[in-house]
Amino acid sequence: MSVAIRSRAPFRASFAGSFTDLREYYEQHGGDVLETALGIYSYVTIRERHDDEIHVEHELLNVSDKGAVGKLERMTPFYSKVIEHFSPKKGFDMILNMDVGHGSGLGSSSASLVAMISAFNDWLGHGMDNYQIAELAHDLERNTLSIYAGKQDPYSCTFGGFNFIEFSKDEVVVNSMKLDDEVLRELQFRTVITSTGISRHSGDYVKLLIDKIEQKDENVLQTLSKIKDAAREIKDTIYKGKLSEIGSLISKEWEQKRSLLKGMSNENVEALFKLAYDNGAEGGKLLGAGGGGHILFIVNEESRYRLIRTLAQRGLSVYTPEFSATGAYSWHTK
Repeated sequence: MSVAIRSRAPFRASFAGSFTDLREYYEQHGGDVLETALGIYSYVTIRERHDDEIHVEHELLNVSDKGAVGKLERMTPFYSKVIEHFSPKKGFDMILNMDVGHGSGLGSSSASLVAMISAFNDWLGHGMDNYQIAELAHDLERNTLSIYAGKQDPYSCTFGGFNFIEFSKDEVVVNSMKLDDEVLRELQFRTVITSTGISRHSGDYVKLLIDKIEQKDENVLQTLSKIKDAAREIKDTIYKGKLSEIGSLISKEWEQKRSLLKGMSNENVEALFKLAYDNGAEGGKLLGAGGGGHILFIVNEESRYRLIRTLAQRGLSVYTPEFSATGAYSWHTK
């Protein structure tokens, strides 16, 4: 059996800075995002074939595509555009899978793109660094595939770790937060992520917000400025180890975020927030572009297990994932 290239890229959770990573905003005003990579992954395996056929399988999404070198028109663009960019000269089988499905609010699309790029980068020896991988993933997502998305996801999925990321017209700076082990472990202990049971297309909400930014909607611009301020405040609070304060700060950021667009929240989402607060949650925010996906809650030692148990009893998926110190990487396997 031939040697295969396998890669993985982590999903992410954003603590603060929602939507300030949209280029329509940060190119004019600058953007700040506080996020962490999660121990939840998208996987890609590439195995070289002895002919020119290309087979792509994604079991979780029920995708089964076939093409050939130079003949990709019948394939799903999400896969064919990555293949087209790298232009391999040999056929191959590519198998994809994920720990959590699309529409999660955890950056699944970017994680899949980054994992594919990492696998091709290794297989074809392109020697791309992390910034190049992240930029290519964002360019493919936003410009080639016309998926309305911010820039934090590919950077988080590529770099891994707990980061404060600064966006401007000229550059992206990934500041790895060097936290004391005790602070990082306590923050992980206090973080609970739950599904809402609602999958959604994030691009619908993002496009509406982009339109408002381009129209220079004063309320939207003021709110995004407050969200950016919140990212810096929460970053400083975590650095100081004042973790008992971050729940209320994250909730304040969520209140700003939910005010941006009608439909950002809904009755089901609000019911989950009420349930969490009734069971001792100190704060929380909806992850991703709104409408569904996953919620990040901040808890304490008294409420952690009570909330996990209560959410699980509702049939919801509940995660207490490790923060992933490593980002995208690939390896060889038989």
